[in-house]
Amino acid sequence: MEHVFAWMHRQGHELKVMTIGIDHATAKITLINMVYNMTRAIHIIQSGRR
Repeated sequence: MEHVFAWMHRQGHELKVMTIGIDHATAKITLINMVYNMTRAIHIIQSGRR
């Protein structure tokens, strides 16, 4: 599970760099969307392993 958080942390840093100059509302919506999709993907992977 640690590697997922490390990856998320790395992605978060890249996002921060990318979102400079972008409208904050748009960035927030994009971020929420990404996190939602990631949690769904992780959930699907975990339930598939059982």
